[in-house]
Amino acid sequence: MRISHIIGGGLLVLLVPALAFGHAVASNHNPAANANLNVAPKKISVSFNEDVEVTRSGLVLFDSAGNVRSGVTRVEGRTLVAPVQALTAGRYAYTYEVTSADGHLIRNAVAFSIRAPTPTATPTTITLNGRRLRLSGARVGIRSLRLWGGLQEGTVEWSHPSLPAPLSWNFQRSAASGLLPFAGTYTIRVRAFVGGFDEKVVTGQVTIAGEGRASIDSRRRAISSVG
Repeated sequence: MRISHIIGGGLLVLLVPALAFGHAVASNHNPAANANLNVAPKKISVSFNEDVEVTRSGLVLFDSAGNVRSGVTRVEGRTLVAPVQALTAGRYAYTYEVTSADGHLIRNAVAFSIRAPTPTATPTTITLNGRRLRLSGARVGIRSLRLWGGLQEGTVEWSHPSLPAPLSWNFQRSAASGLLPFAGTYTIRVRAFVGGFDEKVVTGQVTIAGEGRASIDSRRRAISSVG
C-alpha cells in the first residue's frame, strides 16, 4: 500500500528538514505517546509528512499479555488507521512499520494507558556497559531515566519481547522520560552524542515489574466510583 498526496505549498516549508535527510517522519500519533485516556479509543492511527510504503507488519495494537487487539490496517491519505477491539482499563502499545521513498525502514512503538495512573516505585540504579543510570522506578508506568553528564542529545530505545518494534525516548541534557507499558525484561539501547559530535552507544537489560495488587485494587475502586 502507498500513502500519497500532493504537498501544499504551505506545508513544504515545514517539511524541509525531513526532506533534507530523505526520511519520512511520523507527524501525529493517536493515541499520543504516554497518554492516559479516560475513554477507550475505537481506532489507532499514525500520520506521516510524506509518502511512505506500508510493510506487511502494518499498524498493530498489543495489550499487556502480548495479544493483538487491532484489525486490518487501512490507508486514509497519508494516515495509517486500524480499528481496535473494546479495550478495558490498562496499558497498551501499538507498533508500525513503513519505508520512506528512499527505502529507509521506519519502525516504532507507541505506549499509552486507559485509566491507569503510574504506581509508586522506588528509584533504582541500572548499569549499562559500566555506565550507571538512574531510573525513577523499575515498575510499569511513566518513568524517567537520568543518564551520565555531558550529553547533549540522543535516544533511549526500550525493546520488549511482546513488541516487534522498540519504544523510543528522546533525551536532552542527560534526561529522558516515557511510559513503560508492560512488565518483563527490556533490552535498553542508549545512543548519545557527547559534545555534539562523538557518539556513544551503551546497551543492557532491566526487568520492569507489574503495578502490584494494591495499585490494581485502587484502580478498580476508582473505575467503579466513576461508573
